[in-house]
Amino acid sequence: MRKILSILAVFFPCIAFSGQYIYAPGTTSTTGNTTLSHHLLSVTHNPAACHQVLRKGKKIRLAYWGSMGLYTEIGQVDNFEDEIDALIDLLDTDTVSLDTADQVSSRFNDVLVELGRSGYIKLATDLSIPGFPMAFRFDSLGGNVCAELNSNIQVKGSVLDDVLELDLAQLDWNTQSSLYLKSALQMRLGVSYSRPVWSGSFGRFQGQLIAGTRLNIYSLQLSKQVIPFESFDNGEDVSDVIQDEYDQNQEQSATAGVDVGLLWHADRYQLGFTVSNLIEPTFEYGTVGSNCATLTGTQRDNCFTAQNFVNMGRLNGSEEHAMNAVGTIDGAFAVRPNWLLGFSYDLADYNDAVGDELQWFTVATTFMPKTRWIPGVRVGYRKNLSGEELSDITFGTTLLGLINFDILYGLDDVEIDGDSLPRNWALNFGFEQKF
Repeated sequence: MRKILSILAVFFPCIAFSGQYIYAPGTTSTTGNTTLSHHLLSVTHNPAACHQVLRKGKKIRLAYWGSMGLYTEIGQVDNFEDEIDALIDLLDTDTVSLDTADQVSSRFNDVLVELGRSGYIKLATDLSIPGFPMAFRFDSLGGNVCAELNSNIQVKGSVLDDVLELDLAQLDWNTQSSLYLKSALQMRLGVSYSRPVWSGSFGRFQGQLIAGTRLNIYSLQLSKQVIPFESFDNGEDVSDVIQDEYDQNQEQSATAGVDVGLLWHADRYQLGFTVSNLIEPTFEYGTVGSNCATLTGTQRDNCFTAQNFVNMGRLNGSEEHAMNAVGTIDGAFAVRPNWLLGFSYDLADYNDAVGDELQWFTVATTFMPKTRWIPGVRVGYRKNLSGEELSDITFGTTLLGLINFDILYGLDDVEIDGDSLPRNWALNFGFEQKF
């Protein structure tokens, strides 16, 4: 797995300059999709939140650099990384012992089945373009306008397992087992408008109803590749092969999406409801396993390997990614004016850009002192109710009322090189104008 990590480490920056949020950015990694006016990134989910992030009398609020962060996630592969390295070395060896052939094939075939079931690595970044998000109050429109511009990147490497066999005629080990790479690169421009639509009371419950809508313009580059383990030590630079196939397989498209949201705001509490991706924009992945005869060398071999997995039903050669419509409820309660408790909950599961299922539930508390000389603090817990069902604890702090640091630490463990490590973690940084 160390070799796979090194390949991803090379591949990741290659696409970074070429993304719906692929993972929660900045302060939202702790607070979830709760609308909290102290944090400008609240506007990135419920568009009605745009009305809440400007104090009365203020006309503009900017993020100097809203967020930049890194997220990693590892499958439940306890110490199988050593077996991957051993398998690659085995495929490259020139000597085969017939006395131990059955033992070797049994060992590695068991490992490959387990890796195919649960072995993967994911890397993701989020980067807000400096100055974004930004919020403006337009009295002539009767409401606020917010703008967001960000870039997201996600790469996932998983294993397509196949039987390891000994070719007795050639005294050589053969397998089609491969590294399966999927990547998503996204640029998103979002413009939202929100305004109060009703004020009044329901019995003793008095408050204000705020409505908002957002137009998103998405540009996505999607690509996937099949890299047989046998090609890792065949004398070619695997990173060059990956880059060449990425350039060949990537599919770029742009389309629009719409989010709508409502927010009920009262003195001590608020409740929100958001529907993201109301019209469910779709994007095409680059195809794999087709027109193989037109290629040459390693690309041709890799193409035929992908074609075999497609024919076995293990791989979809032509794939589409849809940003599913998802409803989310959120709420916050003010214990004190600067101490809030909040939650957010996705009402259904959905797939991210590399096909993994997500459905987030988040609870958090945040304290923002009135003076900038005392650090703000936020602590949260989040759980994916679908897919891998990972759980995380999160912690964030705000320094000088401007600078945000947030850390995500996974509660599920994986064993690597004999050490127990979290399966996922994230670091986020950003700074913005004080509320």
